[in-house]
Amino acid sequence: MFVAAGQKPFYTKVFLYIFLVFLLLMTCFGIFIYRVTGETVKRQMGKKCLGIASAVSVLIEQDADGYRGFLKTLDTQSDYYKRIKSAIESIRYANEGNIIYLYTENRHSETEMMYVLDGERADLPTFSPPGSIELLTVTRLTAYTSGSAYVGDFLIDNDWGMLLSAFVPIRDPKTGEFLGLVGADVSIDQYREVMHYQGIIVIGSIALFTLMVGAALLMSTGRVERLFSVDAMTGVYNRAFFMRSLKIQMWYAEKSDLPVIVFMADMDHFKCINDTYGHPFGDLVLEKAAGVMSRALRKTDCLARYGGEEFAGYMPGLDLESAGTIINRIRETVEETLIYNKELDKNIFVTVSIGATQITRGQTAADAVEKADKALYHAKLRRNAVAFYSEKKGVY
Repeated sequence: MFVAAGQKPFYTKVFLYIFLVFLLLMTCFGIFIYRVTGETVKRQMGKKCLGIASAVSVLIEQDADGYRGFLKTLDTQSDYYKRIKSAIESIRYANEGNIIYLYTENRHSETEMMYVLDGERADLPTFSPPGSIELLTVTRLTAYTSGSAYVGDFLIDNDWGMLLSAFVPIRDPKTGEFLGLVGADVSIDQYREVMHYQGIIVIGSIALFTLMVGAALLMSTGRVERLFSVDAMTGVYNRAFFMRSLKIQMWYAEKSDLPVIVFMADMDHFKCINDTYGHPFGDLVLEKAAGVMSRALRKTDCLARYGGEEFAGYMPGLDLESAGTIINRIRETVEETLIYNKELDKNIFVTVSIGATQITRGQTAADAVEKADKALYHAKLRRNAVAFYSEKKGVY
């Protein structure tokens, strides 16, 4: 099949559109998966924060009296402070990949909270000394109000950065008295680092799947196009494909000012062949003749079964004079072909008549086929003949 420059076969376009739609859907699906993954990562980080904060809460509740006493004095020289501060620091740095801050706090007023114990080393600028005051955030206020374990909304922005905070209450095991909260924070940077790898996995998986589908579509394009474009009996193109393809050729010919020849071919005495030798042999004649004619054409030419024993085709880039040689070669090749009849054990001779015309500017595909058919009518009067139609000479 000759395809004009800049033109794509019909089914290739269809599959391209299908692939683009699939790519759009997969992109939307990828964004959805990424967001769902983000929420999952957030929940997992929140659970880890709660687990670490719970461990500190249990540690402090084992000596609730000591913690209650420290709340009153905030004596950083006391044995209790040094012992618990060291333990919280150890927990904090042992879980550095899961949290960024670990601390205990108490409500100072309606609008403020007070840091009590901090897991940061005292020589770091991120260290909050006991008694440091900070405004209550919505997350903290919710944790104080509920009095139970709580994971706040993500990306809470405060003086320490953008954080996900989890809080676990500290209670006296004997009296149930609420003594404050243990807080554990995850930084947005930790979240982004995890999501970076998650994003690579999601995008890589979708890209691989998309490439696989694209490859499958590409490989199937030819098979599907052939399924809907080729005549099952003869193996040449069918009428619908021929007309669609001819329109493309005519469009390109008009743009590039190149000639195109359209021809019609009809098997001679085909009804007689069917009546004499049977329809199965008639089908074999059509199959063999189609193969012979196809091989006599150039690679850029097109041959199609137009209907019954009639064939149609086009030859781009040739005028009537140049095409005459090829068309006569087609007729002669069919005439020289022997088709073996198995039942009668003999070879059968068949012939074909061909009519051709050169497309003129302004013609439609239907007009061109009609002119070629008019030439074919005159060729059929003689049988095993070729006739041409031109606007100047008529049929000759």
